[in-house]
Amino acid sequence: MTPINTLFRHVFILIVGLLFIATPRHAFAQGGCGAEAGSVNMDAGPLCLHDGEAMLTGIPSANAVVPAGYTSTYLLTRTNGRIIEQMGPSPTFLVSGTDGWRIHRLVFDPATLDLASVVFGVTSAYDVRAQLLEGGGTICGSLSMSGPFVKTMECEESCEAFASGMIMDSTLVCLTGGQATLTAVPAGASNVPIGFEQVFVLSRTNGLIIAQLSPTPSFTVNSTNVWRIHNLVYDPATLDLSAIVLGSTTAYDIWLMFQQGGGTICGNLDLNGAPVKTGECGTPCFAEAGEVSADQADLCLIEGTAQLSATPDGGATLPDGYVINFLLAQGTDTPMILDHGNAPMFTVAAPGIYGIHPFVYDPGTFDITTVVPGETTLMDLNAQLLQGGGGICASLDLDGADFQVVDCSPPCVADAGSMGAENEISCLVEGSTAISAHSNGDTLVPPGFVMSYFLSQGAGLVLLDLNSSPVFTVTDTGLYHIHAFVYDPATWNTGMLTFGTSTALDLNAMLTQGGGSICANLDFMGASITVTICPPPCTGGSDTTVSVCSSDGAFPLFALLEGDPCPGGSWTTPDGSASSGIFVPGLDPSGVYTYTVGNGSGATSVTMVTVNVVAAPNAGSSAFITLCSNGSTYDLFDALAGTPESGGVWTGPNTLVNGQFDPTTMTGGAYTYTVSGTGPCPDATANVMVMVTSAPNAGTDGMVDVCLTDPPIQLLSELNGDPDAGGTWSGPSPVVNGVFVPGSMMAGTYAYTVAGSPPCAPDTAFLTVNVLECPNVNLTTLTSGKDGSGNADITTAVEDLEAGSYFTIWPNPAIGTVHMALPSTGWGDVHVELIDATGRIVEAKPLQRSASDLTLDVSTLTPGVWTVRIISGGTLGIGRFVR
Repeated sequence: MTPINTLFRHVFILIVGLLFIATPRHAFAQGGCGAEAGSVNMDAGPLCLHDGEAMLTGIPSANAVVPAGYTSTYLLTRTNGRIIEQMGPSPTFLVSGTDGWRIHRLVFDPATLDLASVVFGVTSAYDVRAQLLEGGGTICGSLSMSGPFVKTMECEESCEAFASGMIMDSTLVCLTGGQATLTAVPAGASNVPIGFEQVFVLSRTNGLIIAQLSPTPSFTVNSTNVWRIHNLVYDPATLDLSAIVLGSTTAYDIWLMFQQGGGTICGNLDLNGAPVKTGECGTPCFAEAGEVSADQADLCLIEGTAQLSATPDGGATLPDGYVINFLLAQGTDTPMILDHGNAPMFTVAAPGIYGIHPFVYDPGTFDITTVVPGETTLMDLNAQLLQGGGGICASLDLDGADFQVVDCSPPCVADAGSMGAENEISCLVEGSTAISAHSNGDTLVPPGFVMSYFLSQGAGLVLLDLNSSPVFTVTDTGLYHIHAFVYDPATWNTGMLTFGTSTALDLNAMLTQGGGSICANLDFMGASITVTICPPPCTGGSDTTVSVCSSDGAFPLFALLEGDPCPGGSWTTPDGSASSGIFVPGLDPSGVYTYTVGNGSGATSVTMVTVNVVAAPNAGSSAFITLCSNGSTYDLFDALAGTPESGGVWTGPNTLVNGQFDPTTMTGGAYTYTVSGTGPCPDATANVMVMVTSAPNAGTDGMVDVCLTDPPIQLLSELNGDPDAGGTWSGPSPVVNGVFVPGSMMAGTYAYTVAGSPPCAPDTAFLTVNVLECPNVNLTTLTSGKDGSGNADITTAVEDLEAGSYFTIWPNPAIGTVHMALPSTGWGDVHVELIDATGRIVEAKPLQRSASDLTLDVSTLTPGVWTVRIISGGTLGIGRFVR
């Protein structure tokens, strides 16, 4: 921590201590509410803005009480009106702009306090506190209202002036003869820059009203009061001491004028000073607590606890009746008493800063039970004693023995954070250049650790130097890195590596972060800085000409410039209008594009790029078509989408003439249409995917004759050709399953239709069905008469016969044989004649009748309608069948 920040930290401790002394802690008791927010401490600042932003971080005190079911959050407020600007689960906030800020802790029950009503920039911390018991409201909760008021500011030059703190060997000086001499000594070395001067200031009361100025830290006073001796380092050119009005001007007034207090003047005031009280002393108090020293100052929690012990120095003085007690306190700003006992040994269960303080007192004048652990602070107790301005003779060692207790479960909490380069590119000037970086503020430097900075060179991160500040001078070009490094000098030193040989990787391997055993942290990548020799003044390069295809993608014109052009110039189009420098073929015109860039000396360099745009060929867009195998010839050019150019060439599974595709003879597939391009344009292609669908086949027309009494027939088998199955029939009568039933269905023309898959149309064939009456044959008697030549006249008559006087022919139609059933009586051996459709007797032969059935072989007959004539004696029978 810098001396300035340490100074303001002490100032804050003083102010908060005075507030605790002056203000009774009764909020807890008033409301009977177990919530306690404690306090949030910060370095008093001011904080410098980096790129307009600053990170504020508070340190919550250890005495906060969060009851079961309650939660804790932090508020960031602005100005003395404490306007709420942000809320968060941790006391860390990123702010922008110059202003004054505070961080508050709020302990509350979400079931009773709804923070959704908080409007950032409008609601104040006072508004929230007014709802709580401690602010006069009805809700149990606690909000820390006090805390350092930290200013953010735009910093210019850093102020090197520093006034060390002051110390005195006594906190009470008795007036002798109405006077007392107060003398203090500096607690450390001050920094008085050239031209600056040092003076000591005596202030009185808690208002720090300036009473005297002196070149030495010694003053004579003649009244009872509270005094402080301050150290002041100032520049007479900016601060005129004659403007200080003794008895009116305060130390705060001076502090506010300096940069440390948010002002503009470079100077430094030890605002805390060395406090002392003067008074009329009665009986002297000889009690002396002595001092104690820590047996082990840095401790780890082991299984959740740590044992703190200290050894008295033997300097304690216990007057008769007095006893010595030892107090355990926690915290640095306002140490809270946690426990007390007869021995300087205590057990703690949480990490933090602790102290053991000896306390010598008279039980007759002080009741040790009034020290309430967790409520009473060391400042509360000290205020009751003569040494702290009270009336009780006792002695308390406020310094005590300090202990740092950490939770060692994470083996190493050191964090170097990250670095950013002040300038990522640095040029050598007369053979050297200073490179620097800054920390991003995310570091953690544990007690006893220090923060330094490494310089490495090259991609191999070869370590060259170690500095206390991130500033280095280099003489070679190349890549450098500045790395933040937080380490404990007790466990690591520069003798562990060799500059110029060891690398950041070697160092990393030593540390716990890299698998080693040393607790330290290295920002491995660091801030990257490239050192180079600055180039000569900029030029726009040299002119160039380029031909591009109108279908090419957009491209930057800058990439076409010849030579070594400097970026950052401006472009104009052929008509002189401004251009982005991105050329879009097919949209931007051909012509001369002009690039103009400053050369660093006030003049400009002009370069021209001539762009010729060649029209790209257009083959259209690919398509998909389906044709029927019985369709007509199709011109594939018509299938292309877009606006293709004619004159291209087709390639594919078959050779096309003028792009004509004949689906009856050609094979489907991908046919590519190519239009040749003119350099630099490539050929353009598009594909037409052709699918050929087979046409349906319903066969060819046919005709069939059936008898009225014939059994059902399948119509499909009567069509000619090779018809596809699965079609549908339609005609004079409904057709079920393609079956025609003689005697039940009407004769006529029946249509057979086979559906086609698009784009094929359905196919239809027609079958003419003739239904013939093929009646049973009536039998009649042949009447014989002889003419003069001896021949017989046969007269045939057809008439109704009695039952049983007929014969039946089957099957009909017939293929191989026909059967005839004759009546069982009246028939003997028969004469059979077969007569074709023209009336010609084709065959005649006698048949012996062995039974009632006769069988004829008709397999050799031609297809058609045949007549059977049977003669037996004087009986004639006639029948018909279809072959």
